[in-house]
Amino acid sequence: MGYTIPGWLDDVLDFIGINFPNVDEDDYREMAEAIREFADHFEGHGGDAHKAVTRILSSSEGWAVDAFEKHWYQVKAGHLEKLPGLARLFADACDILADIVYGMKTKAEIELGVMAASVGISAGLAVVTGGLSALIGAAEVTAMRQVVKRIIDEAVDRIVDEVIAKLTEPVNAKLEAMVEDMVLDLAEGAFSMPAGG
Repeated sequence: MGYTIPGWLDDVLDFIGINFPNVDEDDYREMAEAIREFADHFEGHGGDAHKAVTRILSSSEGWAVDAFEKHWYQVKAGHLEKLPGLARLFADACDILADIVYGMKTKAEIELGVMAASVGISAGLAVVTGGLSALIGAAEVTAMRQVVKRIIDEAVDRIVDEVIAKLTEPVNAKLEAMVEDMVLDLAEGAFSMPAGG
């Protein structure tokens, strides 16, 4: 079980009317581990899959076999060998998600702990201050709601930013390499001497 917010904080959140998303970050870590194991077991075994498919294709004939064969060669040529790398990339994204969820929980505990203490003090002083501190306490409850909303919004934004960055990194690297090759080809073409010149 991952980190869970303490019971007192859960009570405070209930009091201020917040249903905190108490997601178990260990679920994401376990998924990442399982995906990495899959990638490790699959890597280098694309040939085994190809042999099995070749046996199936050679034992049958007809339009369905022809269609399957055509599709299989597209899969083998374009995707099969990339599968372990893509799986590891997804596993890394799951790890990032787990870290962000854990960070969101601890940040909420710290910030709301400080605010909860001040609300308790305000409620306790209500008798002495003739209810003025209770009014301040209501403002603090509103502030707590805003803090929780901000923490959740920050976590969502960070998840989107970091996971998208992690998943698009390989694509960007390939695009950069293509642009570099194109620029080098253009430069070579611009500075090469014409034949017979």
